[in-house]
Amino acid sequence: MNIFRNIIIHNPITIRYRDQSLEDLIEEIASLNDHMNQVRNTAFQILEKLTSQQQTSQFNPVLTGFETTIKHLDKTIQEIKIQIEKIVKKWSQS
Repeated sequence: MNIFRNIIIHNPITIRYRDQSLEDLIEEIASLNDHMNQVRNTAFQILEKLTSQQQTSQFNPVLTGFETTIKHLDKTIQEIKIQIEKIVKKWSQS
């Protein structure tokens, strides 16, 4: 018991804490990240089905516009993921 007492008395004690609201935010960001992935995957699946079931060329402009929108969505999601990774990395270092 004296060994522990000597260690505690003679060594500095460092206390670390986590901000609960920040932890909640990280959990919410992770959930949003999952939802974004689901939206992106669903959009790509819809595009694949529409492209494979195309009967006439009348839908070509619609499909092209939809494809452009999905690619923009994918790019935006990737940018958000990069920002999320930066936030999580910074948070985990604190």
